[in-house]
Amino acid sequence: MRGGAYHGWCGCRDDAAPPARSLMSPENASAPVTPPVTPKPGKKPEPEIDRAHIPLTEEFDRAKWTLPPVGVLLIGILAVAVVIGLVAVIGKSKPPASGGIGEVNAVELGDHNSVLVTINLNIANANQKRFWIQAIHAKLSTDKGDYSDDPANASDFDRYFQGFPDLKRTALDPLPLDAKIDPGQAASGTIIVSFPVSKDAFDHRKSLSVEVQPYSQAPVTFTK
Repeated sequence: MRGGAYHGWCGCRDDAAPPARSLMSPENASAPVTPPVTPKPGKKPEPEIDRAHIPLTEEFDRAKWTLPPVGVLLIGILAVAVVIGLVAVIGKSKPPASGGIGEVNAVELGDHNSVLVTINLNIANANQKRFWIQAIHAKLSTDKGDYSDDPANASDFDRYFQGFPDLKRTALDPLPLDAKIDPGQAASGTIIVSFPVSKDAFDHRKSLSVEVQPYSQAPVTFTK
């Protein structure tokens, strides 16, 4: 007999092809079958945005990637403006010291074109911080112009008083240029300055002011 051996008990030959396995065979029955996903009609899938790779056109042309909402920005700007305004108002409404100019006395020098002036100052510390004087500047305003001078050293007072006895008539003790006034305390003293004007021009002045500059605080100006 040609071909493979014939088995009478099963009716098949050795060279016959093995029967095909069924999809429902035990080997395939345990494998899950995933049905294909069919997109819903009329709705396109939304593209996924990669935040780490934003196109340059969107990065520079669209503010939504870099700026918060407009309402949040306006609220932040308004809050900053309110804080700055409060700081400015509080700083102006409460000067570090109060006081004023007391007696003023001027004597004319021999050239009749300059005067020596004693100015009495009263300074009260209205702050919670020590008022430590760093510098003092006097300014004279007249019809012919404005002039300024810094006070003489306290060590020169006796020399001026000996040369011009009338200068001492209303003078107090010298006010040191580095005087320290504690909170709630006050100090009074005299400064001596010179201006290149005649005594008549000084007596008919427009104004006389003294600016006291403390350390780490705003200056205080007294005018008379």
